[in-house]
Amino acid sequence: MGLVSQESWARDPATFGTAAQRRTRPVAEKESQKWLTGLQRVADALPEGPRVVLVQDREADVFAFLAAPRPAHIELIVRVCQPRRVDVDAGRAGGLRNVLEAARQAPVVGPLRVQVPRKPGQPEREAVLELAASAVVVKAPRRRSADVPAVSQALWVVRATEIEPPPGCKPIEWILLTTMAIDSCAAARRCVQHYALRWRVERFHYTLKQGCTVERLQFEDAHPLKNALALYSIVAWRLLWLTYTARQQPQAPATEVLPPLELQVLEEAIQAPVPTARAAIRALAQLGGFPTNPSAQEPGVKVLWRGLRRLEAMVEGWLLALQAQPFMRQD
Repeated sequence: MGLVSQESWARDPATFGTAAQRRTRPVAEKESQKWLTGLQRVADALPEGPRVVLVQDREADVFAFLAAPRPAHIELIVRVCQPRRVDVDAGRAGGLRNVLEAARQAPVVGPLRVQVPRKPGQPEREAVLELAASAVVVKAPRRRSADVPAVSQALWVVRATEIEPPPGCKPIEWILLTTMAIDSCAAARRCVQHYALRWRVERFHYTLKQGCTVERLQFEDAHPLKNALALYSIVAWRLLWLTYTARQQPQAPATEVLPPLELQVLEEAIQAPVPTARAAIRALAQLGGFPTNPSAQEPGVKVLWRGLRRLEAMVEGWLLALQAQPFMRQD
């Protein structure tokens, strides 16, 4: 997990709510340009090699993005937002249909179990999804700017619907458009599993906001704020990586999540050995005020951020003390 590209932008209040005028403006003047910019930056950073899958939520359901030129090794998965006109199955004649209707009439290809992250008032749970898929040809919008291609796009639509949601839980329904060929149950499962990983994007921004509290930063202009966001993004990446590593590989050696010096100082601070990744994360959280009882739940990013900052201060003091040792008077 890492960052290939990052862009900071702010919405212009003067153009807010002017959807009708935006439709005919060049894509470069619209907010949706950020998706095309991200695609180009990924292509520049990863020009060749293994397959790259860009996973986007509903805001990226933009025809210009779906039709944008891209290298053959880069695939797209976009959650459907717009009821776009489609022809069902490029290989046979079919009438125009709404992409949502096409998805809900697509043939079922099999089931899939996924972990649904916890939400306010709802614990983490396992959901059984029914998967359906079909080839579609997405038509270009009738009203579009001159720089948007008029060529229809051959894609696949995948629907993932929860079969038996728990009482009180809204059933999951994901409708996805993808450039990947979904010609089997295994391919449909891979597509939905890729989309399910998008939760990490949400968790990354949550870590920036709640763990690193970047929304409290105050600067007189945008340039230092962008620099600060870039720096805090590295911190947020490390916090999120530590959290996932400890939960997914709890018995991994602690040396895989902390460098030797930080681990040595941490063990001195809590006066106990720290053998595993999970023990390292809980010890870090302990420095941030997390309870020490074994029955406590897994620590969150806020307490880990406090613990990490305190550990860094301890390491700095440790190094200063070591440097000062030759000059200390011996009694």
